[in-house]
Amino acid sequence: MNHERILEKRETILQYCHRLTEMHRAALFDEEESPRNLSLQQLRKNIHICLKDLCRLNTWLTEQDGGFRKALGSLERYESKLAALLAKERQLGEERQAWEAAVPAGAGDDSGGVFTVHGGHQRHLNAYIESMGVDNTGLGKEPDALPRLSRQQALGHVAVLRLAQAAVSREISQAEGLLKSFRKDQTFIKAELAKLEAFVRAQKLAVERELEGVRRSQEHIFRKIGLLKLPAREREPLGLGRRPAADLESMKAQMEEFLHVRKSALKAMLSEHKQETQLLKSQQEVWKEVTTLVEDLEDRIRTRFATAAKVDPVELRRLITDAITQIKSLHYEESYPDVLTCIRDEIAALEKANDQLPFSKQKSITDKLVPVNTGAGFLVNSTSPPKVGLTKSIVPSSSMATNKKSV
Repeated sequence: MNHERILEKRETILQYCHRLTEMHRAALFDEEESPRNLSLQQLRKNIHICLKDLCRLNTWLTEQDGGFRKALGSLERYESKLAALLAKERQLGEERQAWEAAVPAGAGDDSGGVFTVHGGHQRHLNAYIESMGVDNTGLGKEPDALPRLSRQQALGHVAVLRLAQAAVSREISQAEGLLKSFRKDQTFIKAELAKLEAFVRAQKLAVERELEGVRRSQEHIFRKIGLLKLPAREREPLGLGRRPAADLESMKAQMEEFLHVRKSALKAMLSEHKQETQLLKSQQEVWKEVTTLVEDLEDRIRTRFATAAKVDPVELRRLITDAITQIKSLHYEESYPDVLTCIRDEIAALEKANDQLPFSKQKSITDKLVPVNTGAGFLVNSTSPPKVGLTKSIVPSSSMATNKKSV
């Protein structure tokens, strides 16, 4: 059972004890309001049971594996878990930031990839144009015009053009092979880029999911320690990739102070209830002694009336006075208010009973005394005296003695 449940039960018992105190007073002084279903002796016993139960609950709260120490241990464990979660959150935040980093410097520098193509056919072509003249070639105003050439000139130009044609064909073939290689490289680069970009997205998503799990764990602990009151289903969900709620961030800022206050409060309650346990044990003993003294008095009065035809009121006064003196000698001043009230009510009831006893200095007191009858009245007519053991249940039907004791 956790300390909150124990404290709730303790509060219930305290309220019941207060109600018993009121019933105890009514049973002692108020005949009309006296509880019908509980005797005075049972009320006294129930008050003692309440004190015993309170003592037991306090022991559960303060023992080595009790409620307060368990709560303190839980808070310390939660504090440790939260510290680990916050460290994990910082680490994941840094990791996410690293995945968002720009392309490293120099990655776009392509100066080392310059290709220089040398056109060997240009030499032959330039020689031909220079020999023929630009205007006498297809570059002139009349592309189809052909100057008068000697056989040697014509064959020479043909030879040069054939060399140029062979050279340019070779160079085109080389260029086409290079372009094909470039296109092949392009296809490979696209495939590799798509694969690696998918990998980066997956890694970033994994970091986000892990961050989400960390935040949910934090929220769970905040709810456990009482910093977050609303149940999870009533809170806005923290979706993947979304920023945490503002109140969750606020709770992180309050966490250290909140835990410090909670632990300080639990330690203070632990110390307070440990002291209270000793007080409760002492009060159990005091109340037990009080009820024992009162019930012993009742038994002695009952026995005296059962064994003597007449009883001197002076003897009764002495018995009651002795009981009052013994009760007052007990250390009960620091008792619970309800226990203190019950003890004082017992004393007041005894004193009232003592005051209502006639004095034996008179010549005869039998005229002022009546036999105990079937009613619940006290030994003096027309009174509703306290129930201190001098009612019909204790005193048999007999008369009080005169000045002279009759044994």
